[in-house]
Formats: sequence, structure tokens, C-alpha cells
Amino acid sequence: MVSKIFKAIGLIRILRYIWQYTGFALSELAIYHLYTFFNLKKGIPIKLNAFTELLIIGFLRDRLVLLSKKLYFVAVCSVSSLEERASKRSYAGCLFQLNILISPFLLCLAIISSILQCPLYAFFSLPIFGIAYPRSRRFWPDAPTHSSSDSDAIYYEQMHDSFLTSLHSKLNCGKLYPYEPGDHFLARYEDKILWTTVLECGNGYAYYRVKGTELQHTSCHSLEATRIDDIFRIAFEEDKPSLFNRFAFHCLTPIGSIEVKTYSDTKNVLTGIIEASDTLKLVAELYLKTLIWYLLKYLKETGKSHSNESANKISGGVFIRSESVEAINLDSWPPSNESTWVETLRQSAYIKTHKPTFVDDDAIDEVSDFEIDDLPLTPSKRKGLLPPILNEEIGSSKNNRNSEESIILQLENIFIPGGIENQSRVPKKEINGNFTSITPPKTPIQISFTQSKDLPIPPMDWLHFPSLSSIRREEIYSDIDEEWLSLILYNFFEFQEDQVNYNLDCYKHVLCGCFGSIYESNVDITSKGPNLFVNAFHSRFTNLILPDNLISKIITPAFKCAIKLALDEKIFYNNISDSKEDLIEAIKEIDNNWYLGNESELKWNDSIIKEVPHLFSLKGVEGRSKNTLYRSRLLSLQIANVYVGKLNSELVHGLWASLNLELLYLTNDDDERYSIQAEERLLRNLTVQVADPPLGYAIFTSSPLRKSID
Repeated sequence: MVSKIFKAIGLIRILRYIWQYTGFALSELAIYHLYTFFNLKKGIPIKLNAFTELLIIGFLRDRLVLLSKKLYFVAVCSVSSLEERASKRSYAGCLFQLNILISPFLLCLAIISSILQCPLYAFFSLPIFGIAYPRSRRFWPDAPTHSSSDSDAIYYEQMHDSFLTSLHSKLNCGKLYPYEPGDHFLARYEDKILWTTVLECGNGYAYYRVKGTELQHTSCHSLEATRIDDIFRIAFEEDKPSLFNRFAFHCLTPIGSIEVKTYSDTKNVLTGIIEASDTLKLVAELYLKTLIWYLLKYLKETGKSHSNESANKISGGVFIRSESVEAINLDSWPPSNESTWVETLRQSAYIKTHKPTFVDDDAIDEVSDFEIDDLPLTPSKRKGLLPPILNEEIGSSKNNRNSEESIILQLENIFIPGGIENQSRVPKKEINGNFTSITPPKTPIQISFTQSKDLPIPPMDWLHFPSLSSIRREEIYSDIDEEWLSLILYNFFEFQEDQVNYNLDCYKHVLCGCFGSIYESNVDITSKGPNLFVNAFHSRFTNLILPDNLISKIITPAFKCAIKLALDEKIFYNNISDSKEDLIEAIKEIDNNWYLGNESELKWNDSIIKEVPHLFSLKGVEGRSKNTLYRSRLLSLQIANVYVGKLNSELVHGLWASLNLELLYLTNDDDERYSIQAEERLLRNLTVQVADPPLGYAIFTSSPLRKSID
């Protein structure tokens, strides 16, 4: 009866191994074949059936492999301890000699732990060994998924799925190494280190967990990462033959390379180029051209919805019927402070009489041409209400009319954002019809355009900019390349040159305002320096008194694009601005395949997850001599060869068991404790970092991912 039970167990096991672990089953069947071929059964008094013999062979193979890994762990730990500087640990030699003397005891210890499948731990990572209590090696159903707030975690999140797909394909085909649950693989590419654990595997499928270490390596991390690079370089890049392994007794065994879709990271110092006057002038020149491209692209994407709202005469005021004014329920007006509209007038007066780009809080009290306190506010004493809209029919009293007219005279030169300027002053009494003007009459530059029925014009709130001097306006108008404008119009709307004369003044007006908001004078082109570029990449144009969509959709992307084109031209000497066709292709390439911004922005992380082909950032940092260093970072998506090695699983489990004992039972949580110091052979610091929480502190931990044969 017992023999039949063992026979059934042996049969089920060998069939399952053939199905799930083909490599291990092949080795066991090969051993059984040699066992029967040389007729070794003669010396065994007990007769066993074939399946029971296969069961015994499988058990012995598994335990012998486990024993060899544990003995290797003992050897590596002893050698690494001996290589430590004598000034740090003078007793290392004594421990090494002691281990040689008690080597039979260590062998028995390793055999017992192999039979019981218990980790063999090194006490405080010293060559003092013991048996840890039996435990499950795989807690993966309950292991939490973790992605730290560190910005570096996003790079592992982007590449880990592609990495696992390629790794599983190579492992399943037998090109790398036979694998089983509990195995650990380490991959290295540039400054990234991926630690992969096999959680479960079967016929064509496997569950993996990927962990990522921090990219900003400390001295401990750099020491171990450099040794990993040396091992992979000698194994895969050097052609020199060698009889001996230069890195014997190391926990990492290189096994191959795989192709992974990931970002290549390049960092450069732009000091000496970006602050050159030629570069600053080139950025301003290209900015006018990129402004045209982004403006017309926006109008093309949004269609002609803006044309309808601007179809009426733009040069006049905006009117509403007075019946609508009287029908307004003033009680429903949202509550506010009494001084709200007074502050609005004060700010408006400041905006009108000063340069439009940035607000200087120190000058607000000096710019008003009138005293706010002197305004007749008696018609609106109720809290939370704006002053009444002026209407000839409201109030029959002559005094009221005089008060209203005095308000108009005092508000005459106040700029209202979003209003439409009109050259001619229209007296209130000359307004025909039952209408009330809500746009204050004023005498600035006239804005009057003839609209084409086929070409869209910008939104109405884009047509009114804070005033530029007439000299500055003429300077910008003369710098606008009409041939380039016509060419871009043809590219977007397929209009010939003789068909695009209608809206050139309209476009020039918007371009003039956008350009003047950045460069208020010709002197600003070089005087503002590269700090203006850094502010653009950090989206620090919040003080521009312009519509938000104009800043975010036109000004900021156009300025970033101009900076990138200018830097490319100065660095690579390609003179791309000389050819209009090449410049258009370069702008399209940046708009479609590049993200220009700041590394700390959420859009930067979103672009990495979406796998935007290229990302570029620019920043300024203070150097040692208190001079600003300008640095750039370029990420390029590509298919890269990533080197992979296999770690000694028993060494990893032994270090984790020692860490568990030290932190949970001996409570040695010193940040500088010996057990977490870098060690080139054991990769001790990396191994501690990728331990399961709460003992480890990897910046990225994926959920269990299932990969199977496609």
C-alpha cells in the first residue's frame, strides 16, 4: 500500500515537472537514465519502482542544489569579511581561521538547513552563521505595491512592463537560465538597477515582482553599482579571453542581455552657450516665427468658433440692452467686500498707465490719476454690489445724471481687461437705440480689421493687449516676416499668397502683443539673459496680464520651442533657421514628439508614462563660485540592450533573514550600522534596500505581474 502511494506521488510529480519545469525534469531523467544504464541497482537491497526512484532523485537534486548555494554563501561571506581593511575589523582574520577549523560543523549546519529549507543567516552580516526559523519564502499575495513620492520612480514604472516581457520571453525559451520560484535577477542600464523576483512559475507563465533602487546614488550605492558595471562589461563587452574569473566568489552571475524600451538620460552643461548674445538674439528671432506657427495651429484646431463671436464691428463698444440691465436681480449678486470694485479700478488704472508685462506692487499707489475716495459712490451703498451700470433712462433727476457723467469722466482713461478699444469718443447722448454702453470710451490706437470669410481670427479677448508704445509696436511689426506668415497660412489652410491679405493685420496685432509681453524693448532681448529661458521652462509667466489660454497655448510653447531650436543650432551648427522648409519640419517635430518643461511638473511624469519620444528640461543652479550654471536634461525613448545577471538566492535570503533578526529582535536600527554598509561581493546595501517592507526602502515596487507565452 505504501509503495503504491509513493508510486502515485512519484508519477504525479514527474509529470508535473515535465509540464512546468522542463529543464529540471530533464536533468532528473538524465540522472535516472545513468543510474539504470550502469545498473547501480545491484548494490541496493530494497527494490523500488521507477517512479519512487525518480521521486528520490528529484528530492536529492533539489537539496544538493540548495546545499551548493548555501556553501557558496558561506564562502563569499567569509572571503568578503577577510578583504575588509584591517583598520576597520582587525578580528576578520581570526573569524576566517575559526571558520576553517569548524568547517565540518558549518557543513553539517548547511546540510540541516538545506533539508529543512531554512535560511542560513550571517549574524550582523559577519561570517558567524546560524539557522533561521523555517518560513515561507514567498509572501507575495500580501506584499504591498509601492511607488514612492520620489520622482525617479516614474522611470521604473515606464520600463518595468517592457523589461518583464522581454525577460520572460528569454527565460521561457531557455536562452538565459533555468529558473524557479524564489530566484532573483538583477538588471542594469545607465543609472537604473532593476531587481526582479520570480514569485511563481508554471507551464509558460510566471509571476514577477520588480523593484527599483534610487537613481541618485550615494557613495554606498555607487560602490556596488560600479562593481556591477565592471562585471557586465568584462562579460559582454571585452573580447579578451581569460582562463579565470576576475570576480570569483561574487553573488552575481551575468547571464545575458535583453532588449527593453526605455529612456536614455543625457545631462549637459549649457553655460557658455546659453548666455551668449548671439544665442539670445537668435531666440528672439525664432520666437516670432514659432509664435506664428503656434497661433495658426491653435486657430486651425479650434476651428472658426472665434470668428462668429468677432463677426460684428470690432472697433466699436460692446452694448447690451438697458432692459436687460434693469432686469438684473441685484439681490442675487454674490457677496463681496465694499472695496472690491474700488480695488479693481485701482488695479485697472495701474495697468493702463504702466508697461503690461509684469506687475510691480510697489508702484500701485503712485499711478492713479484720480482719487478713488472722491468717486460718487452714493448710488450703490449696498454691500456686495458693483456700481450701477450707467443708463440715461435710469434716474430722472438731473443731479443723478450729473453724478453719472462725472463718473464717466473720471473712468475715461481706465483700462478694463477684455474690453475693446475705440479711437473716437462717443458721447453717451449720441448712442442710438435703447442700449447702454458697458465699454468705457477712450482714445488709444484704433483696432479695426476686415474679416475674411474663410480664415479664422483669434478670440476677441486676444485682440486687446495692454498698450505698447507706438515706436515699439512699429519695431515688432517690421520684424514680422510676412513671407513666413503667408507660408504658414498656406501650410495650415492651403491658401495662396494672394488670398491671405485680409487677416494679416489681425494676426500681426496678436503677434505684436505676444512678443511685446516677453520683450518690452529691444534692450530686453539681451538684458534679460538666460534666466528668462529658465522661467519659461518652469512656467513662470504667471505675471503676464493676458488670457490664460493665450499664455498656455501660444506664448509658453512657442517660446520653449524657440529656445530649443536656438540651442540646437548653436550646439550642432545646423543653421536650421536659414531654410524655411527645414524650420517648419523642426517645429512640427518638437510639437509632435517632444515635451519641453520642468522635471518637477506632473506633465513631465505623464509624458514619460505616455512614452513621448523626447523630453527636454532646462534649469539654473548656483555653482561653487556663486555663478549660475545652466544645465539641460534630455530623455530619449529607445530600444536599449539591458544586461541581466542572476543572484545567488540563498545569499539574498540569508541577508534578509539577518536583517529581520537584527531589526525586529535585536532592534539595531542605527543608520550607520555595519550590516547595511556597501560590500562589493555581497551587494549588501542593494540587497537590504530591496527587501520587502517594512525592512526595505525601494523607491518602486510593482504589483505581481503575470507573463505568459504569446
